[in-house]
Amino acid sequence: MTARYHRLATLAAISLGLCLVSPASAQLSAQLSTRHLARGEQAFLEIALPWFDDPQVAAVFGRFIAARSETTVDRWRSRHLFKCGKEQAISHRASLITSGAVIRKSICMAVGGYDPGLRHSEDGDLGERLLAAGYDVIFDPGLIVVSVAKNTLGQVLERYWRWYAGKNETISLTAYFKQIVYSIKVMAVQDIGARDPLCVPISLLTPHYQFWRSLFRKVLGNPPRQS
Repeated sequence: MTARYHRLATLAAISLGLCLVSPASAQLSAQLSTRHLARGEQAFLEIALPWFDDPQVAAVFGRFIAARSETTVDRWRSRHLFKCGKEQAISHRASLITSGAVIRKSICMAVGGYDPGLRHSEDGDLGERLLAAGYDVIFDPGLIVVSVAKNTLGQVLERYWRWYAGKNETISLTAYFKQIVYSIKVMAVQDIGARDPLCVPISLLTPHYQFWRSLFRKVLGNPPRQS
C-alpha cells in the first residue's frame, strides 16, 4: 500500500465526530455532522490530505451544496447560506467551519480545542485561535459537503443568525443599519437576479431577525457563553 493510501486508510478509520473525542492516537480527525455528507468520501479525503504535508496547516474545510432545492426556503438557504452558484476559490487563513472539515488533532488540542462554554460559533472561535497561534486554516471548494437536512423558515433564520451573530452577539444600531442595506442592495438583488422573487421577503427579514434575536437574548439574560 502506498504511503498516500495508507494515510487515507488511517484517516478513514477515525470515527466521524468532534476531534476531542477521537482516538488519542489519531493525528487527523474528520468532522461531519449528521446533517451533512461528504460527496464521495475517498475523493474528499484525497483532496484534503495533501494539504497536511505542510505542518503549519491545522484544518481544511469545504463548501456546502444542498441535496434539494424544492422550496423557497431551500433555494434561499442554497443562495445565501451555502453560497451555491457563487464562484469560490481556495482561501488561506479562512474562517473555520467544522461541519465538513479535516482537522489536525494535536494542534486543535494545543490551542485548547472547542470552547464548551459557547452556545454557538464554536468553530469560528477555534479557527481564530488556530490563526492567532500561527497556523493556517484552508477553505478548499473542491471539498464538497452535501446538506441533507430540510429546514423550515424559522430554522433557516435561526441558522443564519447563529452563523453571523458572532460569539459575543454584539449589537449596534450601526451594524443593524448596514445589515438592512446589505439585505436590500445585495441579497434581494441576488434573489431578483436569480428570478426568484419569493426569496426576497426572507432576505429582507434577516437583519431584523438578527437584531431582535440578539437583543431579546440580552434582555432575557441569555448570555452567549454558558456559565
